[in-house]
Amino acid sequence: MLEKAYGDVVLSKTRAYEWYKAFKDGREVVEDLPRSGRPSKSSNEENIDKIKTMVLENRHLSLREIARGVNMSHESVRGILVDILGMRRINGDDKWMYENEKETTQHSSEFCSEHEPKPKKPRRSRSEK
Repeated sequence: MLEKAYGDVVLSKTRAYEWYKAFKDGREVVEDLPRSGRPSKSSNEENIDKIKTMVLENRHLSLREIARGVNMSHESVRGILVDILGMRRINGDDKWMYENEKETTQHSSEFCSEHEPKPKKPRRSRSEK
């Protein structure tokens, strides 16, 4: 009956019984619980502190430059910056760049935490002839 209503997205009978038992035994959340196993090598406090220090000293570093600096993969660094430190890449000049300017969007972008205001870049106007 559930398969008719929900199609392929319905839980199997076995999985439904497992969830029923888990909630009956006192589980209150549906999110994954912490698991045992080998901890991540890259997301330790030492690496998090190194990355945070590098970014706060120079917010214009690229992910690759940071990854080379801490000898980690690009994705591990991105995970620490975004998921753990809550930072994101900001491009402050998307609309105000002239073709002849040497600074590219990549060079002028910065890492900022969620609670920091967006960086301001002065708007340049063309001089009148």
